[in-house]
Order: sequence, then C-alpha cells, then structure tokens
Amino acid sequence: MFSHDLKVLTYRDGTTVQARVSGPVDGETFQALQARLESVLFDHCRTLVLDLGPAEYVDSDGVRGLQRYQQELARRQVAMRLALRTGSRAARTFHLLQLVEAFTIDFYPAEPSVPAPAPEPATENVQR
Repeated sequence: MFSHDLKVLTYRDGTTVQARVSGPVDGETFQALQARLESVLFDHCRTLVLDLGPAEYVDSDGVRGLQRYQQELARRQVAMRLALRTGSRAARTFHLLQLVEAFTIDFYPAEPSVPAPAPEPATENVQR
C-alpha cells in the first residue's frame, strides 16, 4: 500500500522497465516506490526509466533515496534514467539542488494547455 497517494505505473519494453510516478516522492514514500520498482525488475533488465514529471514533488529525502537506488542499480549493471517534465516541481528541485549532472535526465516539454474558448462578440442593444 502506498502512502500519500503515490502511484506508480510500470511497463516493460525488452530489457527496459519504464515507470511513471505521480504523488510525492519523499522519505515516507520512497521505500514503497523502491519496493514497487523491485517487483518489476528482473535479472535481464538493463535500464530503468523513471518518469517523475507527474510527481507532486521530490524532496531532499526522495532525492537521497534516488541517489542510493541509482548506486544500487549500477552495482547490478542496471542504468537508471530520469524523465522530467520541463517546469515541473521535480525538475525545479533537481535544478535547485544542482543535481542535473548527477543523474542521466531526459527533459520533455509540458503538455500544452487547452486554450480557453474565445469570448463571443458583444452585441449591442440599439433602440430606435
């Protein structure tokens, strides 16, 4: 059971496991996140792509957990890549903590917002 509404959607593509994370990534949720990831990683997995773009936030404890997990995976010869949505809270955290170089990160653009419908032209009541 995940705390704080953490959701992890995973799928496998050959030797790559991709996981999309939504909800907070912090000290409380990281163990649950790691357990979920471990349940889908197998011996022949070579790459884990962790999409944190939809994450509510990633705090310093979450970042430390990601760093430890990256080291653990490297010992098992599994590469970890992060995917971050440009402008997301998670992306800002990695930039602020100057960790963009510490991880392999792919940035992707924010989804375009749906424009509001144009207002209808005003009509004037003309009295004759």
